[in-house]
Amino acid sequence: ADFEVQTIATRPAPVQASPPGITPAVFGVRPCMQIGPDGRVYAAFHDGEARRPHLAIGGPAGFAVQPIEGPRVADWPADPGGRYDRFAEHDLGGFCALAAGRDAVYVALLDATTDALVLWSAPFDGPGAFDLVDPGGRGVRRLVGADPSMALGPDGAPVIVYQDATDNDVMMAARAPFGWEITAVATAGALGFYNTLVLRDDAAIVGTLELRTVANGRGAHRLHVFRVDAPRF
Repeated sequence: ADFEVQTIATRPAPVQASPPGITPAVFGVRPCMQIGPDGRVYAAFHDGEARRPHLAIGGPAGFAVQPIEGPRVADWPADPGGRYDRFAEHDLGGFCALAAGRDAVYVALLDATTDALVLWSAPFDGPGAFDLVDPGGRGVRRLVGADPSMALGPDGAPVIVYQDATDNDVMMAARAPFGWEITAVATAGALGFYNTLVLRDDAAIVGTLELRTVANGRGAHRLHVFRVDAPRF
């Protein structure tokens, strides 16, 4: 009959409001959340002023909030153009997806500075690090990483679906022993909005919104559900 509302983290809001339809550049926007196997709440969110993400872990007794930060993994791909020399200053976390496993927490994040998808992961007993999931590019400037959704496979490895916003495709990335394996889930239509992912046995079930317009510019959007083989390595 009643709801108990709890504040995870707060900062004073700016006096001037953002225009309607625009995500305000303030603390606490674009959240993603999951209940972990340990029963705790894991929530990540964006600080639009500092342009960096935060992670909150807790429950009814309160939350511990920390910036999502750390070094890049040792096998980060070569960066001849120096795109990641100032990675700590990148606009990171405008979209996020979170998965809490038995031993670690994973947060997939849009890097809006380089139009790429990165993953931050941290064991529960140690510091976190960033991995480059999909650098975009592939010969042209390509924006990837919007509207991510993530799930953990039976082996605890993360699987992420997200949008390639250049072609409006739904992509899937899975952590393989040799690196990230990236495949297209669906490419026909303006797809990849508000993605969801569920792993069931040998299947990856992906929900996505297709944006469509008909005569007179009216919207005729469609929800699609795709069932594809789950990544196995």
